[in-house]
Amino acid sequence: MPISSSGLREAKAASLPSSKTALLGALACALSPILAVYTLLFREMRNAPMFDDYQAIVSFALIFRQLPNLGSKLLFIVAAQHDEYKLIFEHMILAAQLALTGRISFTFLIVLGNLLLLGILWLLWKHYFAEQKNLARRILLFAPICYLIFQLNYVENLDWAMCGMQTVPVLLFTLAALHLVLKLDSRSIACACLCAFLACLSSANGFLIAPIGLFILLSAKRRSQTPSWSSIVAWTTTFFVALALYLYRYIPITRAGFDPHVTFPHKILFFLAFLGAAAENMRHFPVRNGAVVLGLVILATFLLSLRTRFDRTNPFAFYSCLWFLLSAAAVTQGRAGLGMDISLSLRYKIYSDLLLIFCYGFGASFFRRFTLLRNRKQTLFAGALAATMLLSLSSDFFGYKALHKRRVRTAEGLTQFAADPARNVPMISTNGEAIVGGEPEFARVVLNQALAQGIYSLPPMR
Repeated sequence: MPISSSGLREAKAASLPSSKTALLGALACALSPILAVYTLLFREMRNAPMFDDYQAIVSFALIFRQLPNLGSKLLFIVAAQHDEYKLIFEHMILAAQLALTGRISFTFLIVLGNLLLLGILWLLWKHYFAEQKNLARRILLFAPICYLIFQLNYVENLDWAMCGMQTVPVLLFTLAALHLVLKLDSRSIACACLCAFLACLSSANGFLIAPIGLFILLSAKRRSQTPSWSSIVAWTTTFFVALALYLYRYIPITRAGFDPHVTFPHKILFFLAFLGAAAENMRHFPVRNGAVVLGLVILATFLLSLRTRFDRTNPFAFYSCLWFLLSAAAVTQGRAGLGMDISLSLRYKIYSDLLLIFCYGFGASFFRRFTLLRNRKQTLFAGALAATMLLSLSSDFFGYKALHKRRVRTAEGLTQFAADPARNVPMISTNGEAIVGGEPEFARVVLNQALAQGIYSLPPMR
């Protein structure tokens, strides 16, 4: 029997509440980790320097303000070096802050670094499950990605001005450059060059997107005569200019305790542990060498994606994974000599999280090809969602403890300093052990100078 128009309207009206309920439920599921992480970060955030902030930010600001003209200030932004890093993008932001306000605001730098995570999330949203037309279903499928990227297992990068303005921007700008270069039109490639340039000025592994982007452009040129050769030349030139800036007055530095004679098997284990660092902390909890096992799984997944030509169905996911792997190789080359535990450092774990996102996205695409029963697919998804939620919750628990402890110890150091600025240092370790070397005394000197010049004021300690 044909259904009347009034019957269709009634059926449609009856389905609206359930559709709205599904959408709201999916949104609640996806937004929960975002709200949780930002709530915890805001709770512990303070307008206070920590560790590397004294050299990379306070000392930089003191020297910058004393330079006589714009030219010398611009050259100092390019030439300033913190350990073996050039933090040109970070120093550009700090210089702009000083020019506009005349003061250092760690709160501004911290908030900016924290919020840049939303840009990374947006880029992931643009490229994962984009083919799904049902909005509620797409958000629900995307929810595990929210749990993987918004967690505190990489808390060292957050609520910390110096670190957050180095490690998070390089991820955002590199992924943005990849997103834009894949569009292949001249305007997008020009914007991609700008993002790639800022990635290189944020951290050295930004340069690793150069060969990936060049391969994408040359492959497209070979297939369909687009993009133009001028776009390819512009992409290549961008990295030569960035490299020239990065090497300007660069001083090679070797870290204390670095062993240059690291065996190849040790480097392989370090590389795998870096890839799977989300599964294990530096105290080897919950399972010793769990990171190595997870790293093997991640590497095998990438090789399977290469064999099944995942680069054709989701080139952003594939090539971003390739950049993560190249970054892991670069860290292995530069840090393996400091010991295996460095591969499990908190600041590196975000790369492992992003690799797990790739594995999840590829797995969803891979199993979609098979005629599995619908309830079996739902079981697989439920397992993936539960696993990411469990990882996020456990990471937030332990990450918040580290975050809170760091804030308390920072406050104790500054309170100690305020009691006698002429003798007491403001920098103390988070584990209660004495910091070896001249860093604490250097921090005392530059903090006193910053306070005397009125470019920074100590916040209330609580």
